[in-house]
Amino acid sequence: MQSDLIDEYYLSIMPIVLGDGIMLFDQIAPSQKVKLLQTKTYNGIVDLHYVKC
Repeated sequence: MQSDLIDEYYLSIMPIVLGDGIMLFDQIAPSQKVKLLQTKTYNGIVDLHYVKC
């Protein structure tokens, strides 16, 4: 991410209670603009597909 080499992001969200949660990108700056292209939901899991703007 810091070298600006990633064009697409695929994230899966699984609903598990973890208190404050886990930060995925807490060490990375500056923030990047992304656009949500697609979502899929199955068995309580949410898949997200983002592309860089």
